[in-house]
Amino acid sequence: MTLVHFPQAPDGHPTAHVPPVGAAVEAFFVHRDLAPNSRRAYRAALEPLVGAVGAD
Repeated sequence: MTLVHFPQAPDGHPTAHVPPVGAAVEAFFVHRDLAPNSRRAYRAALEPLVGAVGAD
């Protein structure tokens, strides 16, 4: 896994555009060739994340 570090302003907020979590999750599924079982497993794991932090 590759960690991406975004530049931050002194107040701690990112200075670069950071995509919303919901959009990032959907992009993951669009750009991945996943078997149906893998797709269900990833969806089951990522939906609570989006629910916890919000899609925006």
